[in-house]
Amino acid sequence: MLKAISDYCIFIGIVFFICAVISYVIMKVRTDKIIKGDESLRDLTTFYKKKWNNKNFRVVGIIIVCYFIIAGVSEVFNLIPVLILDSIALIIAYIIINIKMMNYVEKKVQNKK
Repeated sequence: MLKAISDYCIFIGIVFFICAVISYVIMKVRTDKIIKGDESLRDLTTFYKKKWNNKNFRVVGIIIVCYFIIAGVSEVFNLIPVLILDSIALIIAYIIINIKMMNYVEKKVQNKK
């Protein structure tokens, strides 16, 4: 299946693309739900997203570094199932992180109304 390093890079790129799409969809849907036509809340929503990202930068960084370490070990020892499970875990972690962020943002924006 994955025979060269370029195949691993393409696979990892696809996984991160999926994570980016999931993140965008969650943020777009939840942001539209929070704002509900009140454009004055858009700046407040953006502020709290940045604040949450700054506070939780290390958590996201650790998850990504762990993913790359496991992917590298999987490549060296040719453990394709481990790479696939690691990729699925990364996608699930991105979903959880983005939902937690949007819950935080929604709670903060609702308190400021």
